[in-house]
Amino acid sequence: VMYLRIREKETPLGRFGVIADVTKEIGEEVRLNMLLDHDNLTGLYNRRALENKAAVMINDKSDTVGALIFVDLDNLKYVNDTYGHEAGDKLIRRFADFLKQTFAGDEYMNVRHGGDEFVTIARMEDKALLQQKVDELRKLVEQSNLEDKRLWKMGFAYGIASSEDAKNEEYEKILAIADEKMYQNKSKAERR
Repeated sequence: VMYLRIREKETPLGRFGVIADVTKEIGEEVRLNMLLDHDNLTGLYNRRALENKAAVMINDKSDTVGALIFVDLDNLKYVNDTYGHEAGDKLIRRFADFLKQTFAGDEYMNVRHGGDEFVTIARMEDKALLQQKVDELRKLVEQSNLEDKRLWKMGFAYGIASSEDAKNEEYEKILAIADEKMYQNKSKAERR
């Protein structure tokens, strides 16, 4: 792909134009935007991109419901402290790959919110479908635990909230509700 810029100038002698190849500049701009909006460890969107794009996805005025899944990856501190940060990074990357695989397509936005926290924004029509996708994610994680010869098991807690749950408020309210639901689910799992 080549990008060209054409500059025209009207003079008493006529119109003149200069064509310049700006492919390199455009490529650098795309690269910088990618760095600004993506987590360098996972390739997922980062928190900055979430703040810029989530409101548009969730508050879309179409007939679809906007929803958010807040996910907390289990045992990252343990893995980092026991096996080193390289192992912890591998755990994060592996889980991010499962998120990308499960929540693929334009109707989803996968985000590394920070540390061991992830967010998936979804344009969805059916809450049951979103729960089904979370179940698919859990199956991928469980299958990975069976196949891999790691000394630790990957797991996660999650909470789901929709724009309906937040009475169509901004995404920050939906994020807070999903975060609270995630902690409730985590507490239930720890009591088992």
